[in-house]
Amino acid sequence: MGTLFRWVGIVAYCIYVVTQHENVQQFLGPIADKMGRGLFYTLFGVGAGLLGVIAHWTF
Repeated sequence: MGTLFRWVGIVAYCIYVVTQHENVQQFLGPIADKMGRGLFYTLFGVGAGLLGVIAHWTF
């Protein structure tokens, strides 16, 4: 039963990520085009790093 529950969770997660990816790209794509991809990805990388540090301190 545990293995079935794990696979159902994995499939549900994959479906959620794939369907939401399109919505996020439609919103962020024009912003990235205006800023330039290099700056956009750098800012998101720094933001992800900061969130990682905050999560580390929190948990």
